Order: sequence, then C-alpha cells, then structure tokens
Amino acid sequence: MRVLEISTSKIREYIEGRLTDKAAKGTINRELAGLKRMLNLGAQCTPPKVDRVPHIPMLKESNPRKGFFEPGDFAAVRDALPSYLKGMVTFAYKTGWRKEEVTDLQWTEVDLDRGIVKLNPGETKNDEGRTVTSMRNSKKSSRHSGRPGKQAGRWIPMFSRMKRAQTR
Repeated sequence: MRVLEISTSKIREYIEGRLTDKAAKGTINRELAGLKRMLNLGAQCTPPKVDRVPHIPMLKESNPRKGFFEPGDFAAVRDALPSYLKGMVTFAYKTGWRKEEVTDLQWTEVDLDRGIVKLNPGETKNDEGRTVTSMRNSKKSSRHSGRPGKQAGRWIPMFSRMKRAQTR
C-alpha cells in the first residue's frame, strides 16, 4: 500500500482485522504508534515525503497490573524470609524500586543520618534520578545488614551473595 492510500478508514479496517486475529490491544497500539511515527517523520522531511498524516485512532488499553501486596500479605512473606533478606525486601517494597536499582545501590548513595537514598540520573530504567526520604524502618534494616566489607561500596552486601548464588 502506498502512503497516499493510508486513511483513517483504512486504519480502522486494519484495527478490525488485527482484533479478529486476536491481537492484543497493546500490540495494535504499538503498531499504530510506529505507523504514526513513520508518517510524521515523512511529513517533517524537506521536501516532505508525506503531504498529510491521517488521524490514527488508538484503542483503549486496560491496566494489566494486578496482584499488589496488601500490607498484611507482605508482612507474612517478609516474616517467612531469612533475616539477611528482610531489610532489602522491606526497602524494595516500601520504595517500589526495581530489583537492580536496590541491589546495585552504593554506600555513596545512602545517607542513613538524614534518612535519604538517592538514585542518580542514568541509574534508572528511565534515566531519571530518584530520591527516597524518611526511611525510618529502612535505616534500622540497613544497619542490621552491615557495612560493606569485601564488596567495597555495596550498600547491602547480602545482595552480592544472592547474585553469586543466581549465577552458579
């Protein structure tokens, strides 16, 4: 199909066909986003390769995230863990940070006296920095985990042991 033949009605036909094929709405939206991006890039060229960009309707997606831990459920899981994991799991649960963001923390990013933990820009999935303050319980948990020893610079040395166990 040529670019000139792409219209909103053709896009709607495409959407109906993909839904008939049982494609997920999120998949269809990503495909449409790619098409929209290509058309917009063509329109921005000098001279323009595309003279018009048709309206591209997007499908409504539901939020697939389910099954969050309620505080009581989390407490039950945490209490069943070995003591060396409790501080890390509690910190991860309270902050919502990704596993690697927690396990890769350095002591230089932790200020226990002020109750601050920072992730610097470039250390997160979206490359934006993040700061957590008022870590009352995490402060105790972090001190319980011990200061870095052989793994110099590690915030919580128990993660180093966990990572080694996973690579065996």
